[in-house]
Amino acid sequence: MEFKDVVVFITTQTEEEAKRIGDLLLQGKKAFCVNVIPRVHSLFWWKGKIDSAQESLLIVKTKASLLKEVRIG
Repeated sequence: MEFKDVVVFITTQTEEEAKRIGDLLLQGKKAFCVNVIPRVHSLFWWKGKIDSAQESLLIVKTKASLLKEVRIG
């Protein structure tokens, strides 16, 4: 079975950064929809211990063929 559409989750430090990335993805036709969810509480491993931060979350809907172009970092 081959999937043609995928959903990518991206976190950013600020809502403004999330909106800027979303706009770039849409303008470059790398995504067909981007949702920005501000102020999510994230828990993660950092330097050997569990840390947390307030971040913004992008939910990016795109084609599987564009996945490499959507990846950042």
